[in-house]
Amino acid sequence: MTLPSSHDALHDLIGKLRALTQASRQPQSSHSQLQWDRNGVILRDADVVITHCEVNDRHGTGVHMKKMFRGCTNILSIRSENRYDGCQQFGELALRISHPDSDSEAARLRTAKALGRSTAGRILCVAYLPSDARTALALRELSGAPLCTYIVDDQNICVDSMPDDLLRRLFEQSDLRLVNSPEMRAAYQAKYGVPVYYMPPVAPSYVIPNEVQPPPLHADPNQGVVIGNIWGPNWVRLLCRTVRDSGIRLTWYFPGDRRDLPVSATELEACGITLKDPVPEEELVRALRACWFTVAPTGTLDRDDDLRWVAQLSLPSRIIYVMAASHIPVLVLGSNRTASARFVEQFGVGLVADYQRTAFQAAVRRITTPHENLAMRRKAAAVGPKFSDEGAADWIWQSLALGRPADGRFDELMPDGRAGR
Repeated sequence: MTLPSSHDALHDLIGKLRALTQASRQPQSSHSQLQWDRNGVILRDADVVITHCEVNDRHGTGVHMKKMFRGCTNILSIRSENRYDGCQQFGELALRISHPDSDSEAARLRTAKALGRSTAGRILCVAYLPSDARTALALRELSGAPLCTYIVDDQNICVDSMPDDLLRRLFEQSDLRLVNSPEMRAAYQAKYGVPVYYMPPVAPSYVIPNEVQPPPLHADPNQGVVIGNIWGPNWVRLLCRTVRDSGIRLTWYFPGDRRDLPVSATELEACGITLKDPVPEEELVRALRACWFTVAPTGTLDRDDDLRWVAQLSLPSRIIYVMAASHIPVLVLGSNRTASARFVEQFGVGLVADYQRTAFQAAVRRITTPHENLAMRRKAAAVGPKFSDEGAADWIWQSLALGRPADGRFDELMPDGRAGR
């Protein structure tokens, strides 16, 4: 199990202690109160966050939700399935609700039973599995609470895992629809004909420096860093092939289960990639700032791409994180038509190269040229604060109340600066 960072753990503990203190000192009311009965915790007018699996530090969506809602209380976390041995690090109350069929009445009954005496005040559905959508629709009907649907990973345009009719119903019942990349916004809005707005991944404000982090002149320019999961098994194999015998080494801070990797740590080492266990956030940020570049593998968007649906439309939260926290230039490996590639090119904070050894070597030489590296870092320093998570949770709830973005902070980050207008 990966433990949360000390900073996150402190925030979570403070939030929970605050909730317990308020519940013990204040009279009961219908507004955001934590209560108990003989069956356990009861949340009133809870902020319900629906995800496909446990919210923890071992995958991007989990990290994103934890960071964005850190310090928030009265959160009811609902997931459809367990993928991390039940490791849940989010919410005062966490439920697992799964719907094996499309029966709407059965979904309502399951959801009502699981909720017990808890009630929903607002709903955020990070829709990934059909079961997530069915829980959100059932909860919307049961509570009448306003509903925001947030698509982080496409499951409908490039892959048919989320049925059209189900997603259409979810969109129609949603008061606000958000997606995490400009490419995804264009695709979903064109297909479903409803307003869809852009909300990118955000980075914790406490890791965003006030000044440009210069390139580490005394560090080895042929030593790069990789963080997070690489979801496509073929992407890992392509990375190995590209780095092998290139004269360039990578350190990979991997948060997942090593048994899920398509190659062993020994094989990775032979290719020039050293696998590291997760480290505390402070140490990870120092490691990022101590390197000349980071590598972000993505898809090729060809017929051999095993996760095209991730690469084409989804913007990985790790790219935002490393850019904002360390200003380190990002070398995207894969197609220049992916959301990752378009992001680094749009803001000038990195380069894109094919999974070819010579292209990789040329890109590393360029990205480690002192003046180019510093220029990319200056651009990252200029744009990084715009991706801060400061007030991000409040922005979602305020936007949900309005049925549109509460302000233009994320519209301004669109390639044309006119999203949602």
